[in-house]
Amino acid sequence: MGQFDSSTKFLSSIYHYRIPVCTQFATACLHVVWCKIFITDLAMKEQGAAIAMSLTYLANMIIADTLIRIEARSSLRHMIFWYDRSTFENLSEYLKVGIPSMLMRVFEWWAYETMGLVSGLLGVSFLVANVLVINVMSLVTQIPLGIGYAVSAIVGNYLGEGKVDVARAFSVTTI
Repeated sequence: MGQFDSSTKFLSSIYHYRIPVCTQFATACLHVVWCKIFITDLAMKEQGAAIAMSLTYLANMIIADTLIRIEARSSLRHMIFWYDRSTFENLSEYLKVGIPSMLMRVFEWWAYETMGLVSGLLGVSFLVANVLVINVMSLVTQIPLGIGYAVSAIVGNYLGEGKVDVARAFSVTTI
């Protein structure tokens, strides 16, 4: 899902919403079909759900990247490029920020996984409560997360245009 997320954030920052929306709609429809095939028809249960989810993530990446490459021939042609030697020039500076950020995300993920495993060892009711709390927490955080993504894109665009006062006004309004 990482490649699709980064593509979505990039496209949102330049106000191109059509590709992520179309991709998500298509893969959501395909996901229902894959779940029926793997979980119900082939009776693969949990393994079928995992395969269906993996296919959905893979389809997200392939469809979005294909649409971006098609769109790159027109409006995105100056922003989409193939990797070359210049791509890796400041790699050490990127890794100084990237590795600690990755570790923070991984440790958070592992904490949730550990809570799930421990609650599963305590019993079914504890596991159900854990899943319920994590799902409610995920649902509640989606609105502020979406607002944060939108504001970062807008503020970044205004900063790029040199409109610091407008960017500051948007960031202060959101806080």
